[in-house]
Amino acid sequence: MADWPRWWQTLKKQHHNTNFANNQTKSGYEFPVEVAASFFTYEGQELCILSVKDITERKKQEDVIQHLAYHDSLTNLPNRRLLQDRLQQALVSANRHNHLGAVLFIDLDNFKKINDSEGHSGGDQVLKTLAWRITNHLRAEDTVARIGGDEFVVLLPFLSTDASVARQRAEDLANKLLGLVTRPIQTNKQPLQVTASIGVVNFPGNAKNDAEKLISFADTAMYKAKQNGRNGVVYFQMSMANDVTRKINLESRLRSALENKELFLNFQPQYKGLQQLVGAEVLLRWDAPTFGLISPAEFVPILESSGLIIEIGEWVMRQACYQLKHWIDMNLWDSGLTLAVNISPVEFEQSGFVDQVAAILKETGVPPQYLENEITEGTVINNIEQIIETLGALRTLGVKISIDDFGTGYSSLTYLKRLPIDMVKIDQSFVKDIPGDESAGAIINTIISMVEHLNLDVIAEGIESIEQIQYLEASGCQKFQGFYFHSPMLEIEFTQLLSDNQYNPHFNLSNLN
Repeated sequence: MADWPRWWQTLKKQHHNTNFANNQTKSGYEFPVEVAASFFTYEGQELCILSVKDITERKKQEDVIQHLAYHDSLTNLPNRRLLQDRLQQALVSANRHNHLGAVLFIDLDNFKKINDSEGHSGGDQVLKTLAWRITNHLRAEDTVARIGGDEFVVLLPFLSTDASVARQRAEDLANKLLGLVTRPIQTNKQPLQVTASIGVVNFPGNAKNDAEKLISFADTAMYKAKQNGRNGVVYFQMSMANDVTRKINLESRLRSALENKELFLNFQPQYKGLQQLVGAEVLLRWDAPTFGLISPAEFVPILESSGLIIEIGEWVMRQACYQLKHWIDMNLWDSGLTLAVNISPVEFEQSGFVDQVAAILKETGVPPQYLENEITEGTVINNIEQIIETLGALRTLGVKISIDDFGTGYSSLTYLKRLPIDMVKIDQSFVKDIPGDESAGAIINTIISMVEHLNLDVIAEGIESIEQIQYLEASGCQKFQGFYFHSPMLEIEFTQLLSDNQYNPHFNLSNLN
């Protein structure tokens, strides 16, 4: 310790002290030490017990802990904590020197499918490869951080003093990074093609000095890219922030929607041919004070992302079954009818879902053969083995199973024959284009042929014209649902329909239009 005299004086003043320093060997090698001193008087003399301990290993461990506190353990990239610190510094600098930087929010598309198909080791390899590619494409002053499972954020601290130039440079880099992401990645099993959605925002802008707000702006733009079909870049606009504010307000309101009795059920009839009623689909509706009637396309994703879908989904199932039991007790529900309840992927993946359905059936006294659980094709292709087990357990209860939105997902042909299901619903995105669109027609014919081969039932949704019905009947589809027959009905309206059906089983609902 070269500065020993100063150390000695400091130790004497404090009488008892522990401190740290770097010691040096004769060869010049420095290493950290812990110095402990205790002064006392013995027979009139001031004495000191001094100990010096080599703490090289302890210091290494502390450095590792310090590094882990600010870095992602898998990719060794900065984590959210370090990103926020650097971003805050970049915002202060940008405001002080009147220049603009940018933040890019990168989220991998359908990453869960990679983990499911390749295992977590394959998913980890993808993340590490992309971390390396992105890092090596940036400037020394830039930062790329991993802030979530498949989420990366890129900080570009200085791009230009001109707003249009700064935006162009940020978008150009985002598109280059998108190209890097989509290059095949070799895992242990096979080369993988990965895509990403990227949100871009310049700063300081409306974020001013708020690092978290800036990240949320980029995140919002990224989700817009997802909505646009994924595998793309979207630049943030303040109008998107208004959408975020509305989403936050809706989520807050949804948390009390059940208690305030703002949620209710509609029932959309399903027909065989033009006249024979065969069942209905339960549709959740929300009439919110100050907001009015909110589209399910807007509020259901909020339910899923917030986790509220678990509680509200159970409420829908219970309410639907109680209503079904009421119709049964009124002798309005024929043995050939089924009531379909939509199940979100979030609900379906809950470990106790089958037990929940069984408990509700027992509680309400509904015979299970009258209930149909409707899941989307997207649900099916995630964790296929677990899905098959859950579907099998529901079938054992006696509940019917249908696959909704069929034809819009991936690997339909591969998985369909393995699923213990009863019915397939042809998605309305194909139905709306027939009979004029040859491509849509070819897809529909393929689905119907495949379903017939597997001895499954098939129903087409989104029917709006007699021409669509005629085309589908000629192709082999006999069951239909859509506005051609009727829009979703209130409970009292559907009860009247059931009553009319008792007197005329082939009653044509289109006569009500």
